[in-house]
Amino acid sequence: MPPTSRRLTIHFRYDLSLRMSKENKRIFSAATIAIVVLAFAGFLQLCVFSPWITARLCPSCYGFRKINSLYYADKRMDIAAVAATQDVIVQAKAEVGQYFPDMPPTLILVCETESCFRSISNTAAAKAVFFHLGVLVVSPRGINADILDYELTTAALVSALGETNFRKLPTQFISALAKSISDRSLAVSQASSCRNQKGRGPDGDAKCLSWLWLAQNLTPSRLASLIAELQHGRPFDDALKE
Repeated sequence: MPPTSRRLTIHFRYDLSLRMSKENKRIFSAATIAIVVLAFAGFLQLCVFSPWITARLCPSCYGFRKINSLYYADKRMDIAAVAATQDVIVQAKAEVGQYFPDMPPTLILVCETESCFRSISNTAAAKAVFFHLGVLVVSPRGINADILDYELTTAALVSALGETNFRKLPTQFISALAKSISDRSLAVSQASSCRNQKGRGPDGDAKCLSWLWLAQNLTPSRLASLIAELQHGRPFDDALKE
C-alpha cells in the first residue's frame, strides 16, 4: 500500500475511533443521568409512600436521636421520658424474649407527638406499628408494655414463620398470645369463660380456640413446637386442636 494511502487509512481509523469514543461518552453520560434521576425519584417515592424505610436508613433525618443501637427517641423528648420509655422497652423485650429466645433485632422509633407518628407510619388510628422490615414506630399513646408486647410478638412471629405462614395466623391468636405473654393468668381466665359459653359463633370459636390452647400450652418449648408445625405447613386449627 502506498504511503499516502496508509496515512489516510490510519487517519480514518483514528477519526472513527475518536468519534466512537465521544459517542460512547455521551451514551454513558446520558445513562448515568437517567440512573441518578430514577434513583432520586425512587427515593422520593419511598419518602412519601414508605417513610418508615427512609426513617430506618436515617433516623436522625426524621428528628430522632440514638439512645442505643435499636432505640431512637424523638429529639423533643426530655431525659426523663427517654429513660422511662427505655424501661418499658426493656420490660417488653424481656417478657417476649422468654418465649422467643431468638428475637429478631427490631429498630424502635419512639415519637413525642402524634404528627411525628403519622408522618412515619402513615396512620393515625394505631398506637404503634410494626413494619416487616424490622421497624417499630411508636406513638405517644403506645408507650406501654402491653402495646409493645403485641408489636414485638408480631415481629418475633414474622421472623420465626416467614411472611407467608405469618399471614395465615388468625389475628385473634396473635392478640391472645401477646396478652398472655403480658399476663399469664389472663389466658386461664379467658379459657374458663370460653368453657362456660354457648353459641359463641365462628368468631367466638376462633378466639376461644386460641385462649384454650394458650391456657394449657403456653410454655417456650410448646410454643416452639407449634411454630415448627406451622413452618412445615400444618393448618393452624389442626395444630391447636391436637
